[in-house]
Amino acid sequence: MKMKKITPISDWFFLAHEIIQIDPDDPEMKVLLEHGLCNAIDLWPPLSDKMLDLIRSRGFGLMVFMPSIPSYLRGIVAGGCPQAARIIPTIEFVKSELAKMERITEQGKAIVFWDIMPEFDTAFTFGFGGEIIRNKLRFFSREEACQALERHILKQPLLSEIVEKRRKGDYHVQLAAVSGNPYTTHYVYEWGLDIGLLERCNDSEGDIQTGIAFVRGAGRQYAKPWGIDLSHCAGLRAQYDPSVDGFEGDGTGFNEKMQRVKGWS
Repeated sequence: MKMKKITPISDWFFLAHEIIQIDPDDPEMKVLLEHGLCNAIDLWPPLSDKMLDLIRSRGFGLMVFMPSIPSYLRGIVAGGCPQAARIIPTIEFVKSELAKMERITEQGKAIVFWDIMPEFDTAFTFGFGGEIIRNKLRFFSREEACQALERHILKQPLLSEIVEKRRKGDYHVQLAAVSGNPYTTHYVYEWGLDIGLLERCNDSEGDIQTGIAFVRGAGRQYAKPWGIDLSHCAGLRAQYDPSVDGFEGDGTGFNEKMQRVKGWS
């Protein structure tokens, strides 16, 4: 079936689907694009030539789920996902993927975001929460905890360098972060990133209505784009099984008619 071209519906709001997939022929991705159910795809690296060709031809937004801290990359690999096995947890790997992304933007073929801070406030294997547990950090006030988070974020490899390049107009790939908690969305813009998105369909963090109010307000306050990142691995892939009257996977679940039958997102 020939797919029609889907172009971004705006340059200020992005509905991204996080797909742990590198195959551009993935049937789920084709359905999303064919029916206009998103204007961005959030992919895990590495980006194959075939996937890059698809991105060039479609013109939708691309996000790449890739923290720049090697220990975080190792945490993703240790998670056991088959796709993660292709990730090399080094700064050289990150730079090589960024070079691919920058070439696409220089050609004017797509809007590309580097998700340098994926789930930075919630993920325990590759986020600040994991740093707290591994290093047994203790904070005696919310202000102290916030300052520690900010120091941790701003010391990430390549972050300050690319933020400065973006300010000078010398770099085309935009910087993105995906929050799990609504109340951290404003900080993303304060730290100089270009877009903040809120992950939903995870159900461990809250409902989508409250989340939209936070992230939309943050985007308006800083006059920058905002978006919602739908986590397929946590919710949209969950299938209803009548034989056992249960669900596979956590979070929001839908039946074959796309009716929500579990969760609150």
